Amino acid sequence: MKIITSLFILLLSFGAIGQSYNRIDAMRLIQEGDNFLRMGNWEYALSRYNDAIVMDPDYADALMKRAVLYEQTGRAREASMDYQRALSLNPYSAHIYDQRLRKDMIASDYINPINQQERSNLEIERMLDDCIQWDSYELALANIDTLLLRGYNQQLELEKKALVYFLKNDLKSSMDAINQIRKISDSSYMAMDLEGLIFLRNGKNKDAIFRFSQAIAINPTFPVFYFNRAMAYRLDGNNEAALIDLNTAIKKSKENAEAYVLRALIKKEDGDLKGALKDYSSAIDANPENSDALHNRGYVLKLMGDYNAALTDANALVRLDPNSAEHWNLKGNMHFLYNQYREAIEAYTNAIAMNPEYAEAYYNRGLAQMMNYMPRQGCSDLKESENLGYEGAAEMYINYCGK
Repeated sequence: MKIITSLFILLLSFGAIGQSYNRIDAMRLIQEGDNFLRMGNWEYALSRYNDAIVMDPDYADALMKRAVLYEQTGRAREASMDYQRALSLNPYSAHIYDQRLRKDMIASDYINPINQQERSNLEIERMLDDCIQWDSYELALANIDTLLLRGYNQQLELEKKALVYFLKNDLKSSMDAINQIRKISDSSYMAMDLEGLIFLRNGKNKDAIFRFSQAIAINPTFPVFYFNRAMAYRLDGNNEAALIDLNTAIKKSKENAEAYVLRALIKKEDGDLKGALKDYSSAIDANPENSDALHNRGYVLKLMGDYNAALTDANALVRLDPNSAEHWNLKGNMHFLYNQYREAIEAYTNAIAMNPEYAEAYYNRGLAQMMNYMPRQGCSDLKESENLGYEGAAEMYINYCGK
């Protein structure tokens, strides 16, 4: 019999030598981390991987999962340390770091105490996680249904089913899965959190707050729940409560870039530009590739008159994401403020190439062309901005180009 996954091999060893039940708890933590990683919450994924390693320090898969996340977030030294430690515990775990290595993991005639059904379930579980990771949602749902029919890990598989439907934006089916979870357990904080997110999607902010609060009551140590409730509070107009939750989320996870960004946004709206700048910088320290934080910090720096630093952030943005029209527009604005009109025009042109209906970029390029003594092109861009509905373009066109 051929065995294709390291988790399977690890579980065989687990069953054979009777390791601590901590391994089972650590596996659940890893699966929760994987779910949050698929939703883009890498800080919370890291928190779960950390918890799994604390729970079971000899769990090679947990170390390798964290190594991958460290590598993706630019923390090469930590990634290397986890990678080497994982290999020393279980060389088969290398496939987590490089999936191409799976072909080298084939074993034959392995004698083990786990029955054929359990082997099959574990292989499907691993394939299921890969399907979600690669956005193959229909195949993921098929694998989930297979495991549910077998009665395997019902609550966890239903939580994954609710998550997959949520990622597919099929909120009704996600809610159906959540209702099934309730028949098994009324204490699934993952289900409560997902239901809160569904309420947010539907504009039911107060219902979302209630569900996130339930999740927090069951698991008050998980920062993502505070972050989600903060979003709900902000959408409900309660910035004070949102800031309290964001402070809690940041206290529980200093690497929570999204929480810093949301807190900075609220501070900016409240006129606290220095506080917003500090939080955007903290978000960038936590995740140097957080384009939202870079973009917004550049905007705040522009408001504060630090155009040189704002231009530095704008240049970093277009290197990080050269296909974003908004980033090119911000870069153009910085050049404009320095009277670098040719550079500004080039940046605005790139923004328009990314989004041909970007009215603000046409407006800005029109002004830059006027400043660069190119009235015909400038008037053309101002008129196009007006046609696209940008407020103020019509007045500017009259002032510069006449009626």
